[in-house]
Order: sequence, then structure tokens, then C-alpha cells
Amino acid sequence: MSVTWGVLAILGVVVAVGSLIQGTIGFGVAVIAAPVTVMLAPSLLPGSVLICGFTLAVVQLAHSRGGGRSGLVPCVLAGYAAAAPLRARVDADRFRRWVLIFCVLASVSVLARAAVG
Repeated sequence: MSVTWGVLAILGVVVAVGSLIQGTIGFGVAVIAAPVTVMLAPSLLPGSVLICGFTLAVVQLAHSRGGGRSGLVPCVLAGYAAAAPLRARVDADRFRRWVLIFCVLASVSVLARAAVG
């Protein structure tokens, strides 16, 4: 499936909005961009969202001039290196189900906390 320039323009706007939200509250680019990308151009997943998220994190780190977070970069790189061998062994469908379950439980937890306090 080829991706048209119009779809890329829409995805660019969506990533820009997600980046603005992430710059404001700390998360958003993947939360906003991934669902829209699934609907418009699923062939671009997961690489496009990962590249956008990583690039935005690097830009935010550079903008804050380290700000005590410079130790984060080696940790992220170590995490990618540690996860790389697991990628070949993990069943993608099973992993997606576990991620979905985790996201639902996290959402329920946040909503319950908001309702309580």
C-alpha cells in the first residue's frame, strides 16, 4: 500500500499537535499519532512513531541543556540494546495483547484515582 502526499501531510499535522501536547504535559506524540497512523497508513507503524518519539525526546533534552537529565540518554540506549534480542523471540500478537491490557489497567487506575481524590 502506497502512502499519498495528502496522508503524509495529515500525519505531519497530527505529529505536530502530539508534539505540542507532549512538550506541554510530558506525553502525547505517540498517544495522538499512533491511532491516526493505524487508520490512515498502518504500513508506517511502528517505526514512524518510534522515530518521532525518539527525535522529540532528544530535542527536549537538548532544549533543557541536560538539566540533570543527561543520565537518561545512556539508560535509554541501554534499554534499546537490552530489548533488541527479545524482539526476535516475542510473539507480536501476544505482546500487543499484553500492552493493551496494561494500557487499560493503567487507564482504569488513573480514572479511579481521579474519582477518589
